[in-house]
Amino acid sequence: MSQFLEVGHTLRSGDKVEIHIGPATYDLTADAARQVLVYGSFQEIYKEVPQVTLDGSGREVGGFVTLSRTRRSVTVKLKTGRPGRLYLINAEALRDVMRGKIPRATVSEVVFAPGSGKTPAVA
Repeated sequence: MSQFLEVGHTLRSGDKVEIHIGPATYDLTADAARQVLVYGSFQEIYKEVPQVTLDGSGREVGGFVTLSRTRRSVTVKLKTGRPGRLYLINAEALRDVMRGKIPRATVSEVVFAPGSGKTPAVA
């Protein structure tokens, strides 16, 4: 069993999507977000798009954005900063943000329960 904790939000800013997780902001170009939403699970090909951010320290932090197999959620995984954490954004909400229908979408962190067979996301 896993829980979902709200840890941030995403919004559109010009030609990019900003993913805010805690104090860090991750930038994803609008074109890359469209590729993930349109082609992310086409024929079981999961589109991974490298991300960069300036987390206040001036260094770039990378990660990946993928579309789930069910096409219901977008998964954000970070390589550095907070590695091992899994963040989810509702795919339809992200599409609505991209289209300007809603101003922001919630970013949730998946927290696995002890004994679930999964590695705990939060220590």
